[in-house]
Amino acid sequence: MGNVTDVSPIWYWLVFFAYIAFLIGVGLNAYKKQKSIGNAEEESNDYWITGRSQPAYMVGMSVASGWMLIGMITWMTWATYDLGLSGLWVVAIPWFLSNIWQFLMARPLRRIKAISQCQMLEKRFGLPARILSAPINIFSYTIWSAAELYAASLIMAPALHISIEAMIIIYAIPIAMYMWMGGFRSVINANIVQFFMGTIILLVTSIAIFLTANGIASAHGTTIWGMLQAQPIVNSLAYPVDAAKNSTSFFAFVSLSFPLIVMLGLVPGWAAAEDFWLKAQAARTTREARLGSLYSILFNTVIIVIPAAIIGILGLIVRGLAGEHVGLALGF
Repeated sequence: MGNVTDVSPIWYWLVFFAYIAFLIGVGLNAYKKQKSIGNAEEESNDYWITGRSQPAYMVGMSVASGWMLIGMITWMTWATYDLGLSGLWVVAIPWFLSNIWQFLMARPLRRIKAISQCQMLEKRFGLPARILSAPINIFSYTIWSAAELYAASLIMAPALHISIEAMIIIYAIPIAMYMWMGGFRSVINANIVQFFMGTIILLVTSIAIFLTANGIASAHGTTIWGMLQAQPIVNSLAYPVDAAKNSTSFFAFVSLSFPLIVMLGLVPGWAAAEDFWLKAQAARTTREARLGSLYSILFNTVIIVIPAAIIGILGLIVRGLAGEHVGLALGF
């Protein structure tokens, strides 16, 4: 099977430079737009929240693109690969609940005339809330950004034939530049392009793996569902699941305790993520912000969660890790 070493690194460098040029172009375009604004306050608002000018569909696509992260996509894929349909309780269901929470928060958030999350908390609860939240925000997003850069560099460095450390630096500098030049408008504009890039990758991959799995199932005289029913749950992390269940079981856990703990840990944190708070403020109106959150749920469900889940669970068939278990169960 081919890998990144089968292609000349020159091609990867060309694609990488093209993408970096695009990011810098986005930042420069936003910078010029903001500098053409005569009013300093309006320029500042455009830099931080795009001047409250975004339509609902842009808000929805931008929020959705925020979930098109290497970590989120691979986590969702791993969850259904490792736990079958029960993996939806580990990622997809908590994610859906957090998105509903964000929809309900859109109206209250818009009532708070502020830019950053910490400012919103200050206006609602006073200065102590801002003092408490600021260090937490700085720490969380610094660690998160570093993790994303490191994860991307792990993938890109071998293709470009450079060290991971060099990749992190080369990647971080243009990202910092385009965000510094255009602020949140740069982020929104880049998000839209990234949304379509991620959509193409996920939909093409999910369709390809479905066709491949269906071909394998047909060759064995059965169906995809039949093969998955014969596949025991992998459960590589030894979660509390019922050993008698299979990969098609929607709830294979021995009790409600584990899913509830997962939800308590994930839902509040995801709902409070600053990404949506800022994008809700960037919408034209409160109605557009609420509609944007609904678009986000639709885009995320159809373009991210379902395809990633399909890729994960059908990987059991395509990668052949069901192997002996499936063969024995089907009498081969």
